[in-house]
Amino acid sequence: MKNTCKTLLLFFFITQFAQAQELTEFSDLYDTTTGLYNSVLADDGIIYFVNQLPSNKLVKINWSGDIVNELTLPFVDSLYYNGQLLRNGDQFYLVGTKRLFPNGQGTNNAEIWNSQMRSIITFDEDLVISDIASFDIIPFGAGEIIFNSGTYAGTVYPTSLAIVDDKITAVWAYAIFDTQSSNPMVIGRLYQFEKIDLMTNETTVENLTDVQFNLDGIYLEESFLLYGDISDTIINGTPFNSRAVGRFNYEGKKIDIFSFDDNFSGGLSDGCLGTLHKDRIYSTYFGRNVDSEGCIENNTVIDVRDTLFNLIKRVKLPDCDLFPYSKNSFAFTSTEDFYFSAFNGGNIRLYKFDEDLNVLCNEVFFLPEERPVSLKVTPEDELVFETFFFDEQIRLYKFTCGNVNDTNDQSADSENSFFPNPTAGTVFIKGKMENVSMEVYNITGELLLKEDLVNNEIDLSNLNAGIYIIKAVDKKTGALVTKRKIIKS
Repeated sequence: MKNTCKTLLLFFFITQFAQAQELTEFSDLYDTTTGLYNSVLADDGIIYFVNQLPSNKLVKINWSGDIVNELTLPFVDSLYYNGQLLRNGDQFYLVGTKRLFPNGQGTNNAEIWNSQMRSIITFDEDLVISDIASFDIIPFGAGEIIFNSGTYAGTVYPTSLAIVDDKITAVWAYAIFDTQSSNPMVIGRLYQFEKIDLMTNETTVENLTDVQFNLDGIYLEESFLLYGDISDTIINGTPFNSRAVGRFNYEGKKIDIFSFDDNFSGGLSDGCLGTLHKDRIYSTYFGRNVDSEGCIENNTVIDVRDTLFNLIKRVKLPDCDLFPYSKNSFAFTSTEDFYFSAFNGGNIRLYKFDEDLNVLCNEVFFLPEERPVSLKVTPEDELVFETFFFDEQIRLYKFTCGNVNDTNDQSADSENSFFPNPTAGTVFIKGKMENVSMEVYNITGELLLKEDLVNNEIDLSNLNAGIYIIKAVDKKTGALVTKRKIIKS
């Protein structure tokens, strides 16, 4: 299994542990054997891609962990490696790539590159497939760079993948093998930026010549950020030897470059760009802090930055030598608190922070052969914690922080009430609110509706059944007036 931002550092032993806690095993999917899996939030549960050769499946569970739907996928050759799940509104996408291996003979296999290198299966929340499309995408410069030198590349994994303006957008890593050797070895990597238009199926491919090694990425409106080894890294006029963040335009050209923090030594630094949440980038960074007090070995920090990569807030984790494992190690609740996971050896740490980066929970779990993969938050703000076992099994747990607040009536103005709840369409507001705009979000934090409050009511009839967060915001100051969790029946 490949994670977009897995650490490449050796494990350290923890010298001091808190008392290990127990997680609650969750779902009938617990212990499912799979060669690869990926998951995505639906309105009423979680959808998983389960790779079990010779077949692949989509499996949906509800918030109680019950398997409520299951679909065996038709054979698509390029889905047998790195199936990635994405969501765009009511549509879901399974994006796959063909995995190629060097044959050790140095044969020119150029014809392989012209045969359905990418595939996309489109389906809905009920796992009903509406489209299967394959795309012939040839690695940039494959004939000149790879085949003429007696080597060829095998697709490794997408280092970052998202949907931007109805286009599936990704950076793919290609490992270049020395096929002249009896034991082919990776001798280099190429990084390729690709866009697939979901409306026209048009593909765009750009070679990322400035990227030497890439761990993670985040896509913004007019540019995207990549974290890793970026060529010609000059920060404030000085060469920078640590990993850095490069900003690229959507033609794959480098615009500028940033350091996480000059106070972290380059030899031990690693991390993830993390996730973009409401115009804020949540990143995690690991390394030796050389200019301030901290851990004897290594510190892990969480940064909150704006989209120009300016630092807004930073928190240093209270525990040492913790490795960030995946950008999916962040998960946000309806109250803007968020969970974060990291690991060290056989121990996994789960934290919960409020929006000011104050620690609300800090738990350690002894899971000696598991790695944290992804965090999901249920509509009741419980955490579904996904790990991957070394014997290729999914592990699912449920965890509730002892400081979780009830969000059904959490607000800055408790004199207002929203009814009916649940509602079939219209929500009425009892109380005095003037000059406010109403914002409606789904449970993943996506803004679905924004309008001025008129007649103290808001119409949700065009939204699907599910759980939503309604915020009333002062139009002049932008301050939160009140917030409610509403169930649309």
